[in-house]
Amino acid sequence: MPNLWLGLATLTLLLAATVCLAVVVDPQADTQYRVTEVRTLLKNGSGCPALCRAANGDLLFAYSTVWEMMPPGGVVKLMRSSDEGQTWSAPQIVARPFDEHWGIQMWNGLHLMPDGSLIMAYTQQYVPKRPNPPPDAVSPPQIYDLWSEETTDRWRTKPYLIRSSDDGRTWSQPVRLAPELPNCWVGSRPVTASDGSVLVPVIPSEYHPLTQESAFVRSTDNGKTWGPHETIAGGPLGFNEVTLGVAQNGDIIAILRDANAGPRRQFRQTVSHDNGYTWEEPWLIQLWGKMPDMLTLPSGRILLGVGSVDLLDGEEAWSGPANSSYAGLFISDDNGKTWQRDVMFLTEDLYQQVPFDSPVMALLRNGEILVVHVALNRAYRGRPLFSYAEGLDYVINFLTPTHRGQL
Repeated sequence: MPNLWLGLATLTLLLAATVCLAVVVDPQADTQYRVTEVRTLLKNGSGCPALCRAANGDLLFAYSTVWEMMPPGGVVKLMRSSDEGQTWSAPQIVARPFDEHWGIQMWNGLHLMPDGSLIMAYTQQYVPKRPNPPPDAVSPPQIYDLWSEETTDRWRTKPYLIRSSDDGRTWSQPVRLAPELPNCWVGSRPVTASDGSVLVPVIPSEYHPLTQESAFVRSTDNGKTWGPHETIAGGPLGFNEVTLGVAQNGDIIAILRDANAGPRRQFRQTVSHDNGYTWEEPWLIQLWGKMPDMLTLPSGRILLGVGSVDLLDGEEAWSGPANSSYAGLFISDDNGKTWQRDVMFLTEDLYQQVPFDSPVMALLRNGEILVVHVALNRAYRGRPLFSYAEGLDYVINFLTPTHRGQL
């Protein structure tokens, strides 16, 4: 009898263990990609990132040191990896603002041109100070008048571009893009169309940070000259951020973030079949977030990295479940007609570093995908410059495809 009870007890424990194991769900179990390695690239980088491969094979990572339009200042820095993202050089400054009253920002402005040169697009912006800020003012919105409500001095923003002919080691003097526009800022990653022209997304903004248009400027001579802005979509819906990608069939896909209509971070999409000269009427897609990045693989699959997934406002990142991620991957296998949600990105410590925004991607030689995303560092939460000029880390994820045929 004792042996029978021992056997039953053992069986019960095994069944209990099996049940316990069954309820532990692997969040990557049914995804097309798995996060196989995570590491922090840089702590407290604090601005928007950019990533591309140079003609010599090096991976280049650039970032601005401020995220918002205020306070002024900041620089753009560049890091380099010659071993597929395993190690990186120390950051080097490659662009500065006009003067101490202006700031500098960049969102994914690096691009390898058809002739092997590199371009980097960024924005310089000016926000006037309030005439009578509160005596105890410490946060930028208390000190600076972004909406020009208290001052006659106006918020101003201008896009610029620099070029490199030596794989990013030296850069030219900046050239202003879209000088016909009084105010404009750089959108996202430039793309090369099937006719060889290069399109740099820009956002005309008149005299107010909210805009009514998504657009781009075009170069047909490898970035030596740039034409006037060309509109993708505009009108009362108030389009804002614009992200471009080129499908395997040559279509140019534009994903636009609504500025005013519906949920503030919903996306619309449009397609050009003629290298960006004409565009279809934008339609609402069942996906929202901010600051996405598109990467087309040799198989034709399109990857879309999206920030602030499931968030209507950035503050919601603190109210979600512990160890949550708000930056993730979407996939299209039909030239961007539909998008499927896939893996969410990770950090080394999901509680301390919250995966949040602005993922940028590159295809590695072994078929893996290198992603760098912005994570909120809880150690800085509550400080006056948190999310303005401090408290944002850059975290690398290496993604391994679970279906090798999709490389």
